[in-house]
Amino acid sequence: MERVPPTEPPTDSVFVETEGAAVAGQTRWRVVVVRLPLKPHPTAPLARPDGTPLTPDAMPAVVRVTTDLDQALRTCTRLRTGGAAVLLLESPGRGPANSFCESHPNEIAPSRCRSCDTPICAVCHTDADNEPLCPQHNRQRLATLRVRRVRQLFMLFLFAVVLYVVDRQMRTDQVRTDPNGVVKVALLQLAAPEVVGAEFVRRLNALPPLRDEFAPETLHDIAPFFTNERQRYTNLSESYLDVDVLGPWPARVTPPELASPEDGHLKMAWQSLQYAWYYEDLAEAHGVELDEYGTVIIVVYASSDDDLAAHSRGSERRRLAIAHIDVEDPNPAYAIVTVAHELAHTLGAVDNYDFNSQRSVYPEGFVQPFAEPLYPQRYAELMAVDKPLGPHHDVEIRSLDEVRIGHYTAAQLGWIEPHRARYFYEPASIQPEELLDE
Repeated sequence: MERVPPTEPPTDSVFVETEGAAVAGQTRWRVVVVRLPLKPHPTAPLARPDGTPLTPDAMPAVVRVTTDLDQALRTCTRLRTGGAAVLLLESPGRGPANSFCESHPNEIAPSRCRSCDTPICAVCHTDADNEPLCPQHNRQRLATLRVRRVRQLFMLFLFAVVLYVVDRQMRTDQVRTDPNGVVKVALLQLAAPEVVGAEFVRRLNALPPLRDEFAPETLHDIAPFFTNERQRYTNLSESYLDVDVLGPWPARVTPPELASPEDGHLKMAWQSLQYAWYYEDLAEAHGVELDEYGTVIIVVYASSDDDLAAHSRGSERRRLAIAHIDVEDPNPAYAIVTVAHELAHTLGAVDNYDFNSQRSVYPEGFVQPFAEPLYPQRYAELMAVDKPLGPHHDVEIRSLDEVRIGHYTAAQLGWIEPHRARYFYEPASIQPEELLDE
């Protein structure tokens, strides 16, 4: 009697059947069809669990996964009987030693996830954009990418907003400080309570009918001074500054300390910002709307043995200046030129004196750099403040009539082109006295 090969139970098939989740370390048997028969069975073609026929271009294909070796052997026998080339593979159920993908049990795992060392297949690679990641860590990667893209888009949007705001602010600032237009200035006066009623303060605010010999000029003369100086260079007779003289009001002014160069650039920048913010907040607290003015100068009155004017500051970038005035100063004109000097800083001018010697720098700090003889100079240059009388001797001015704005400063204020200023200090054939308008 011919011996009949053992057959599989009716519930068995050549379809892939993962029979429950294998515990860690439990062996799994995989039946892999390597090659289909040349002539497939006409009535019972080999197919996948979903009914899709197995085709040669899909080889090799795992058709059964089981933890039962006998069932795996019966499946192998049946397939080989049908003419297919079959492999029976043994591998641990889970863990790094597994030869098959943890997420796709029917796929061989040639590599491992770089995050958790889980065996992964080519499908995992493809889904992860060719990154060696299992599905779980690929989802984490995609989530991270989404967050990163959102942040990048937000930063791009924020950068665009900042550019727009800066551009708008720069355009507005250019209009407010147009050298050929009218610059609106807030001149805010604050005084320590004990000096707010000082005669010095009162006289600096006196209007023309109330002036006297002690203070022939007041803060109200600063605007005409700038207008006259601009007219010398541009022939524009219209007013250059529209100054609102506000105060004086009693206030204790205690700004934060400014850092020294030894403290480092970062600390200097941060404390400079805090210094500016303090005075901007102080101005707004006294009713000054910063957006309504092209520049703001705060005059702080006090009584001190120290040289208060040396603590004055002016910033073109913030359009803010602080002028410290000593009410015991016997020369009121010096207080006025100090305010005008710091105001010019906010409009773009720089100092024309040597910080160590405090003397005027030649030639930019000289109104008449080619005078014969050079000394004494007839005028003081606004950004040098003092009037040169000799090579090592500068004196304080006693009136605004002794002050002029030189070509170097006029170019920085935008009244003339820079090359015109350079030409003045380096004349070719034209004599200096022909260029100097006295």
